[in-house]
Amino acid sequence: MEFFIGGMIVLIAVFVSNRMLKGKLENYSEDFRIKYSQSHIYNLVAPYFYDLGQIKPKKTQSSKHKKEAYTKVVVADGEAYWITDNKLYTAKMGDSGVDNTTTTEVDTFSLENKELVKIMFIVEKLREDDNLDEDWDSR
Repeated sequence: MEFFIGGMIVLIAVFVSNRMLKGKLENYSEDFRIKYSQSHIYNLVAPYFYDLGQIKPKKTQSSKHKKEAYTKVVVADGEAYWITDNKLYTAKMGDSGVDNTTTTEVDTFSLENKELVKIMFIVEKLREDDNLDEDWDSR
């Protein structure tokens, strides 16, 4: 019997709260509508395409300036590697950064196989964003 009384109290509470909130929910739902436009859907989906590499970042004046003003450096095994004038340079890393007194050009012809694989990986990382300047748009 006590389960029946408890069930009836719950049903009455649900019925009363439904009647009280019904008018408020109808007014609220009329004001709130999601507008599905092409740009809205693109903004929702775009981050996933950037991760897949299908959408290339736009070329802007600031990105062009950043590419010209800064040098991309890879640090591996306590040494810094960078490319300037199509030559690969290396220098030892100190406590405050790159030690410019130890800067030398890397001679890839005298490297062993294991070191050559490491240098190839470093050059790939340094050249990763170089072909973003190519314009593939058909216009």
